[in-house]
Amino acid sequence: MDGDASEMQRLIAAGADTEWKDDDGDTALMWAAGGGHTEMVKGLVAAGADKEAKDNDGKTAADFAMECNHPITFAIIDPEAAARKGVELRKAFADAKLAHVISTRFKKDKSQDDDSCDPFVSAQ
Repeated sequence: MDGDASEMQRLIAAGADTEWKDDDGDTALMWAAGGGHTEMVKGLVAAGADKEAKDNDGKTAADFAMECNHPITFAIIDPEAAARKGVELRKAFADAKLAHVISTRFKKDKSQDDDSCDPFVSAQ
């Protein structure tokens, strides 16, 4: 089912339990959120999946989405928290005094055999 929203909808229509938990207490919503499967998250939320359910470590689906860097998925699960984060980010940006920017424009000598992700190394 790895990210297949239509298959998930078929399973829900057939009576699949949206609140099933694995041994770690993870629900289908948590798995979808952690994987950034936005359409699956939308379907599970629409089907009534518990957005407040916690796994054995006390994490919610929203926590999984944020930890795995899926802000759109996070916003679907917890729109109010996403709005608050947006306000915080806009304030931090407005209050910023100095921005450090690393240019991604560089001409790399094709003879270099360097797979570094460091822009200071790659740009030499």
